[in-house]
Amino acid sequence: MEQRIFVDNDGEFNDLWTGDTAGTRLLKETATSDLVYFDPGIVTTHHYYRFVRDLLRFTDSSHDPFAFVGLRPDPFNYFFRHFSKYPAIVFQPAHSEADYCRLLQSDPGASPADALAYNTWSYVVLPLSGGWITCGDDSSEIAIFSSTPNVVEFARKRLARDLLRPDSNSMIVD
Repeated sequence: MEQRIFVDNDGEFNDLWTGDTAGTRLLKETATSDLVYFDPGIVTTHHYYRFVRDLLRFTDSSHDPFAFVGLRPDPFNYFFRHFSKYPAIVFQPAHSEADYCRLLQSDPGASPADALAYNTWSYVVLPLSGGWITCGDDSSEIAIFSSTPNVVEFARKRLARDLLRPDSNSMIVD
């Protein structure tokens, strides 16, 4: 039996999409001093996966799944139209670092170049239970993390080597 990789259920994706869009709206309203800005190049790597797992332990939610959801290219008119699935992967607690990287590099269907790790330039990562959000925009070369003050402080310490200063023109598009 083949393991499902991408979300292919409309209701499940719409729930993720609702959480993503609400989270990105909140980021736009949050003071820059309350956000963590970091290198988006790490989001599809082992390093970021370890950060997420440490974060889930820190927030007492280590048994919660988290999702990587592509926002650009367009999840509906591009990704679903071409592949009959959505640019979203839900990672379970049993997934390893290797699984995380392998699944993000998975071919969505006769187009390896469209794997989320390679052809997603705007994305959100968040636990299904809520509590924090990462929004990345590769075209702006920045990823932004937001949560409660104690979780933001944890993220600043844990991501210290990857922190960036936002450009005065940086903005969240989605």
